[in-house]
Amino acid sequence: MEDRTSALQAEAAAFAGVHNDQTRSLAWSSIPYFSKKLQERVNLGALTRSRLSGRPEIRALTMACGDMKGEYGFFKAMGATAIDAVDISEGQKERFNRLVNDGQIPVDYTIADVNEITLSEEKYDLVYMQQSLHHIEDVEHVVAEIKKSLKPDGLFVLNDYVGEPFLQRGPKQRTVCQRLWDCLPARLRTDHNGRVWDKLPIPDKRLLSPFEAIRSDAILPALRSTFNVVDEFLFGGIVFPIINNYARNYDLEQDGALIRMLWELDVMLVENGTVEPSFVRAVYSR
Repeated sequence: MEDRTSALQAEAAAFAGVHNDQTRSLAWSSIPYFSKKLQERVNLGALTRSRLSGRPEIRALTMACGDMKGEYGFFKAMGATAIDAVDISEGQKERFNRLVNDGQIPVDYTIADVNEITLSEEKYDLVYMQQSLHHIEDVEHVVAEIKKSLKPDGLFVLNDYVGEPFLQRGPKQRTVCQRLWDCLPARLRTDHNGRVWDKLPIPDKRLLSPFEAIRSDAILPALRSTFNVVDEFLFGGIVFPIINNYARNYDLEQDGALIRMLWELDVMLVENGTVEPSFVRAVYSR
């Protein structure tokens, strides 16, 4: 327990100074075409709004939320009237209040370990987590608490990583994506330090946070045994391993056809089981 507490404290300190926008600019999702296609497949906003329509008040929750840049905008669009937020990092809370919070919605931002969270019963109309559940070790406990906290007609909306723990890429991904990587020109295989990679880049676990995708492979089983699926889309088997951290190399005009091709391959190969998915984008109900 002491080791885990120390690790969490180190995690909080590390994330306190993270410049989130810089990280986001390197991500595969910074390419607008992918966002457009995701919206076409699962429009989380439209689906959630339709389900919450007519409620005079919408109480919302998010956890492991960092600076809440995406979460706060989503809640505003959904008409949330009050937000509870939980994270371990005082620095990220400070960034939220300084850079994101416009004061339009009351926000109760608490510093706590989400792994040990106890939520009130039937309190929330909407729980939304964005690329954060995969940082949680006790996935089953947190998912069960989310279900408990939802009103009978409440929704859990999730956009998260569900691939190989510690971002290591699944065995099918490694085989397929390496063959595709070999076909790319050097300019698309060049990292931000100018190094050209011949091997598909896979993060060194020693350089990652100890909670980075710590039990990401437990997320889908926990969700499917706990919630009813309103809509669920699995993706990212190709575009994530190949483009993540290399998005700045892609020119929308020069590489437009390649971007479209990689997306279509991604959808097809995840659906037929040729590669493992990296992400889920979904709406769940009790």
